[in-house]
Amino acid sequence: PLFNGNAVKGSALKDLASVDIVFTSDKSKWSRAMVFEARNDVVLAEGGAKHLQLRESPSVDKFGNPDGAVSLSGKPMKGAGWFPGYAINVETGERLNIAFAEDSWLAGENGRDLRWNPTSTVEAGANQELMMGGKHYVYVFRSTTTNPVLPTYDGCAKLYQNMDSTDIQKMLAMRSCIWAGIPMLEPGHSLLSTKAKVKLRVEKPYASYTTASLTNGGLPMYEFDMTGMDVKLGNGIAMDSALALINVVPNPYYAFSLYETGTLDNRIKITNLPEECTISIYNVNGTLMRRFAKSDPKTSLDWDLKNHVDIPIATGVYLIHVKVPGIGERTLKWYGVMKPTDLNGF
Repeated sequence: PLFNGNAVKGSALKDLASVDIVFTSDKSKWSRAMVFEARNDVVLAEGGAKHLQLRESPSVDKFGNPDGAVSLSGKPMKGAGWFPGYAINVETGERLNIAFAEDSWLAGENGRDLRWNPTSTVEAGANQELMMGGKHYVYVFRSTTTNPVLPTYDGCAKLYQNMDSTDIQKMLAMRSCIWAGIPMLEPGHSLLSTKAKVKLRVEKPYASYTTASLTNGGLPMYEFDMTGMDVKLGNGIAMDSALALINVVPNPYYAFSLYETGTLDNRIKITNLPEECTISIYNVNGTLMRRFAKSDPKTSLDWDLKNHVDIPIATGVYLIHVKVPGIGERTLKWYGVMKPTDLNGF
């Protein structure tokens, strides 16, 4: 109830940050970490440690040997070890404190040595007890500016002080936990034989907040990757797709279109045109009625339904041929019904 009640209620989704967790064999990059008890039965847990509280075992160094370390309060440290990697808040650039758990009852699954060394065992035994690799759960903590004030990565020193204090202080410390997961060893692999990165992402509105970097005045700086979106020249499929977009509207034309500006105006549009192209319009007998040489950034062309000597065309079917240099050609079939001249408009 201590952790799944008030600690959870005090954790707001708005405080969640995108985080990278990096696993590496480079010990110089390892993180000093708290080690929690994952066994939820105090009778079976080493030293009678309660679930999700510090392991009842002296702290160890990076090689798993007792190191005799003391806490900020000057007491010998228990339940402290080293996590083989680090966590980074990718929004602010801050390195974060990280902790892990282990089940001290599962000594055969490396659960009793204060080292982050999960196995690949999911379950075992006649009753198929969940092993989860020794329950080496991982926890990532954010920094806070309110009670309690918790810094960015300090080797869990301040967090440890809270977890080694009263129940209220433990609850306040756990309230700053923003991510938790259950990583396990991949079957057939040895631990840390490769470098691995876990990317934890959350979407949130763009905002102005202080970062750990001096770049951009300490404010967020967003970058956008356009990889794969660049223009590809000579791509046959793309060229065919572009030609297929060329169209004529309205089609069919029944003596009126929304593009017309008055009673004496007849007008249709040829749309989705490239900057340079030649448009030739023929009747069904193959007679050239009109030709346009387009060379401007506008993506459409207006035809006033007149031939090359400015005489209105007759009702019928017409072929509109569009030739794009270096790309290809497209032919459209268009049908138009012409209206008689409106003498009342004079």
